[in-house]
Amino acid sequence: MLLEAMNGWCGEIKKFKIEIALTILFASMIFSFRLPYLGEWVSSKIHPFYATEFMETVTNRAGLLYVLSFALTSSILGILLDYIRPRCRVIAALGTIGTALLLGISDQLYPWTPFHMYIIWIINGVTHSFLLFGFGCLLKEKVDVYYRGLVSGVGFFLGMIFHITFNTLSGFSIWNTATQLLLLIVAVFPLVLLRFERSGITEAVHVRDYRRYIFALPLFTFTYIMGGVLHLFSSDESYLFLRSSPIYILMIIPYVFSVVGGRICDVKGRKETGTLGYIFLGVGILSLYAHILTGTTSFLPMVGSTSLIAVGYAFVVPYIVTTWIDIPSLKYFGRAFALGVITASTGTIAGILISLLGGIIFTLTVGTFLIFAISFTIYRLPETLPKERVTKKQLLDYVEKAKKVAGKK
Repeated sequence: MLLEAMNGWCGEIKKFKIEIALTILFASMIFSFRLPYLGEWVSSKIHPFYATEFMETVTNRAGLLYVLSFALTSSILGILLDYIRPRCRVIAALGTIGTALLLGISDQLYPWTPFHMYIIWIINGVTHSFLLFGFGCLLKEKVDVYYRGLVSGVGFFLGMIFHITFNTLSGFSIWNTATQLLLLIVAVFPLVLLRFERSGITEAVHVRDYRRYIFALPLFTFTYIMGGVLHLFSSDESYLFLRSSPIYILMIIPYVFSVVGGRICDVKGRKETGTLGYIFLGVGILSLYAHILTGTTSFLPMVGSTSLIAVGYAFVVPYIVTTWIDIPSLKYFGRAFALGVITASTGTIAGILISLLGGIIFTLTVGTFLIFAISFTIYRLPETLPKERVTKKQLLDYVEKAKKVAGKK
C-alpha cells in the first residue's frame, strides 16, 4: 500500500517537475529580494562612520539605483527575447547564479562605503532582472494556463516563509545568507539538469486592444505601495518593535492566502483574485492611516494593519504575475513583459519620491485613492482565463477523477 502511494507521488512529481522547479525558482527570488528591508541591510553592512549621518540618504539612493538598473536591464532583455530568442532557462540560470555570487560577496566583505553599496545594488538589479525574466519566460512557454497561479502563489508563500523566519530568528546574519545561498543553489540545479520540453500547453486569451495597457494601472499601484507607503511604514516605531519581536514569525500565517489566491486564479479567474487582493490591501492601508493619524502606539493595531496588508499582498502577487504572463502572445512576450517591469519600476520610484517629498499622510492618501480606484478598474478589464475554459477544465478534471475511481474498482 505504501509502495503504491510512493509510486503515485513519484508519478505526480515527474508530471509536474517543471512547475515544481519554477516554484522553487520564484521562492528563491522572493527570499533574496531585499528592497523592503534595504535600510536594515545597509545598516548591518556599512562602515560605522556612515551609519548615522548618511544612513537615510545612502538607503534611498541605493534603492533608486537598484530600481533603475532593474528597469534598464529588463528593457534590453525584452528586446533580446523577441528578436534573438535566447534560451530562457539560460537567462534564469545566469540570474540565479549571479544573485547567489553577489549575495555571498556582499555579505562577506565588510565594511562597505556608500560607493560600494551603490555598485552592489546596481549589479543586484541586473541579476534580479535576469532571474525574473527567465522565470517569466519559462512560465509562459512551459506551464499550462491552469497552473500559473498556483506556481506563483506557492512560490511567493515559500519565499515569505524563509524570508520572515530567518529575518526573525537570525536577522541579516551568516545563517540568513547561508540559507539564501542554499535555496538559490537548489533553484539552479533543475535549470541546468532538467529537460524543459513540453507540448500542448493551454494558453490564455491574449488581450490585443487598448485594454492591455490598462493592466499597467494595478501593477503601478501595487509597486507604488511597496515603494512609498511601506518605505515610510518600515521606519514607524511600532512596526520596528513588531519586527524585533519573536511574534513577528506569526506573520507567515497571512501569506498562506497566496496559495489560495493562486488557486483562485487558476479555477475561478484572475479578476476575482485581483479584486480581493486590492480590497484587503486598501483596508490595511486605511487602518494604517488611522494608526498614523491618531498616533496610536499600541501593538495590536499594528499587527492588524500588517496582517491585512500581508493578505492583500498574498492575493495581488499571483494576480500580477499571471496577468502579465497571460496578456501578450509569445511572439511579443519580451517587450510586453519589459513594459510590465518598467511600469513596476516607475511605481516604485514614484512611491519613494512622493514619500520623501510629501510625507506619510500625503503618501497614504494617494495610495488609498489609487487602491480603491483600481479595485473598480479591474472589473472593466477582460478576463484572461475565460469562463468557458474554466468550465472545460473542471469537466476534464471530473473525467480524470472518474477514470481513477473506475480503475481502482
